[in-house]
Amino acid sequence: MLVSLRSYLKEQRVKALSSENEVALRHFLFDFCLHSQRKKWGLVWPIRGEADLRPLCYALFEKGFEIFLPQTFPETSQLFFKTWHPHCKMEEGPFGTWHPQGERDESYKLEGVIVPLLGYDSQGNRIGYGGGFYDRFLAKYPKIFRLGYGFTLQHSEALDCQVHDQRLDGLCTEKGIITFPARNDKI
Repeated sequence: MLVSLRSYLKEQRVKALSSENEVALRHFLFDFCLHSQRKKWGLVWPIRGEADLRPLCYALFEKGFEIFLPQTFPETSQLFFKTWHPHCKMEEGPFGTWHPQGERDESYKLEGVIVPLLGYDSQGNRIGYGGGFYDRFLAKYPKIFRLGYGFTLQHSEALDCQVHDQRLDGLCTEKGIITFPARNDKI
């Protein structure tokens, strides 16, 4: 069931992925971050047809934000974040990911993280690629603000979640920012 749902949601994301939608998504993310009190954000380099947030990384950095990118470790099913800046050396990781070179885990510095997803529901539940990397990370750092990003076509009525699945505080789509009831007080 989850495999077919993930396939369907990937198709929906491909349908929604356009330069117009990406620009709108980045605009809303930039505006949200700019007006947030959080100045240390975890973002991602795009993989597998995700919206490209690299221009957002550069724009936020230029405004004085500290930007961090994740590195995944399949052997331990963990991820952690490293400091990024426009001139840092990047290296390819597993699953086609890219992260700053170096070994230092700086996840503890994060105030917010922009989380990739395949799908989401109206309660702040998300479905990712199935590795549980972000769920484990968010469980370890429960006070970090969690902002998912995707397109409106990736919405599902209700996702069947497991006890280990971590909910989002908000979501950004090409239409704007959505906040979720259970974690609204974190915004």
